[in-house]
Amino acid sequence: MKPILIPLAVTAGLLFARPALATPDETGYAIAEADVNQWNTAVAQGNLDGIASLFTQQSAMLIQPNGQAVQSREAIRAFWKSLLESPQGASRFRLVKARRENGDTVVTRMELIASKSLGNAPQGSISYHYQGLVNHVLKHQADGSWKVQVQRWNDGTRLTEEKDSPTP
Repeated sequence: MKPILIPLAVTAGLLFARPALATPDETGYAIAEADVNQWNTAVAQGNLDGIASLFTQQSAMLIQPNGQAVQSREAIRAFWKSLLESPQGASRFRLVKARRENGDTVVTRMELIASKSLGNAPQGSISYHYQGLVNHVLKHQADGSWKVQVQRWNDGTRLTEEKDSPTP
């Protein structure tokens, strides 16, 4: 009987053992949170130079909501300039998920949340709320920082399609 109890105890221990939780560094979540904070600060300040500095110096790409990809620093800067100058109201990013692909790459998915007061209504101002998705592929830089190599925008209409998609 004893030979049966020992294997059963070991088997039960394996079945009910909880897997070790990944640390934020292993998942890339801490890196992603720092990225979101940098973006929120730069956008809140309307700091175009600060936003441009969050992209890698070489091989950066921005895929606009219409699907058009731009790779020149000037085109990326022009996209952000027009976005900052648009009357969309206060915007911020919220981290949805992050995963570490390997030692030097973290992929994130964020929501862009923009709210704007639409004037004075009899019962207070009316506001709208916009949500879209923004994905980042972050690359580890030689100086230790993490910068966006690819930024992909979706307008929120594909939110359900994107939810389970394995790619950013």
